[in-house]
Amino acid sequence: MDVICPCAFGIDTDMQNDINNPYLQKSAALFKTDIDDLLLFRLANLIPFLARPLHDIVFGLGDVRRILMKLIPILNDYVEEIPALWLMNRVQEVVDLRIQSSSNSIKRTDLLQLMMEATRDNVKDHVDDPSITKALQSNELIPNIFLFMAAGYETTSTALAYSTYILATKQDIQEKLVEEIENSN
Repeated sequence: MDVICPCAFGIDTDMQNDINNPYLQKSAALFKTDIDDLLLFRLANLIPFLARPLHDIVFGLGDVRRILMKLIPILNDYVEEIPALWLMNRVQEVVDLRIQSSSNSIKRTDLLQLMMEATRDNVKDHVDDPSITKALQSNELIPNIFLFMAAGYETTSTALAYSTYILATKQDIQEKLVEEIENSN
């Protein structure tokens, strides 16, 4: 995550040294959440045509909650935000800051900046039909950055767990690794 967050939206998190980092805690809570235990997801599975309205309600409530928290800050002590919405709201805050400071001459080189530029510029597709132009919609920006960050969280831990498993079960590979480490010094 210390690599994913700066690459995705330019935030230095220092999660390796700070286990109480809110980004780390919310990411961990996001993957601990059992989707089947959430009532709205059960309803969406039972009654598929309600999936879209329920989605709109959940994310609409997230927007209402964010506004209420700005107006009445003491509510933060009593109401906990859903981890996915918390992470998406942090990304939204970064996007808002970037838009406000877009007049700055400082250009960042991260995925968020590239995607923000793609929302402003039309991309011409010369392969099929030169008259077709494509642009990333601004409402696609936040979910894409969120997915990039969430995907990076779980894949790294899975790769490390699998590598550890292989080293624990394959003595010859473990010995070869130890030999390579000793020879590298």
